[in-house]
Amino acid sequence: MTNIWKSNGTKIIVDIFCALMLIAAVVIVNFFMEPHRRGFFCGDQTLMYPYVAHTVFSISKVVILGFEFLFLIILAEIFLGRKNKRQQIKLFNCKIPNWVSFSYYTGGYYVIGTLTTLLIGDIMKYFTGRLRPNFMELCKPSINCSLPIYQNKYITPEQFECTSAYGDSGSKEARLSFLSNHASCIAFFGVLLIFYLQSRITSSVLRIPKHLFQAALVSMISFISMTRLSYYRHHWSDVAAGILIGSVNALITVFLMADLFKKDEPEGEHDYQLEHEQQYDIDNYIEDRNNNTINVYHKWMLR
Repeated sequence: MTNIWKSNGTKIIVDIFCALMLIAAVVIVNFFMEPHRRGFFCGDQTLMYPYVAHTVFSISKVVILGFEFLFLIILAEIFLGRKNKRQQIKLFNCKIPNWVSFSYYTGGYYVIGTLTTLLIGDIMKYFTGRLRPNFMELCKPSINCSLPIYQNKYITPEQFECTSAYGDSGSKEARLSFLSNHASCIAFFGVLLIFYLQSRITSSVLRIPKHLFQAALVSMISFISMTRLSYYRHHWSDVAAGILIGSVNALITVFLMADLFKKDEPEGEHDYQLEHEQQYDIDNYIEDRNNNTINVYHKWMLR
């Protein structure tokens, strides 16, 4: 997104267009693409774990948690915007309250980062097609793996069909192990909120509570990510990759997009510096002109 302090109607329209494009891309990948089909080895024990229908944190709960974090950020930005005495920006000749621009600035980057994290995870899921740890139960391949002919042999996708009661949805779900979107999203939410707190809470009085809350966020990332292993939804490398992608995307959002640690120049300071520089240039010009006049006078006297 663009810098909110220089925002105008065109730039806001571009921001909204980018967000809508990301939403459309996520929808297209999830509803109109099929995951890459790969085979398996009959003796692969990493694919023989049971299928657990209900988990502690479904993806919908993770998304709701993300919206709760967004709500907290917007509340904080409203509070900061009301305290900030900076000159209000104008949009279509209308003054926009600071709390609105603050909320748009930080909350908008949060939304863009979330959509980007989801899209990266979905693309990697569908293009890799890695089989989940509970693949055998979700799919129930139409071959008899106990036959000697199939022992320690790679079974290609053309050699079997899924016959489980879960149908096509189960067959599709069984091929979306890498990477864990739960881990990537919760890592993005947590890491971004950790740095957000670090940039916004600067009071020494709140230093310990701030660090305790940041530690709680790290624990939350670890707990939700580990549930994906305990319920046999992902391999450990899927979860690790998800945490890595989410954390990197959060860092990009914090330092490269939103630039949360950038020091805002106090109101009027820029004008003062500009006026001071202009006065300095005028003084130098007068001094140079006087020196030239003196030099000319000396040369005339030496004739």
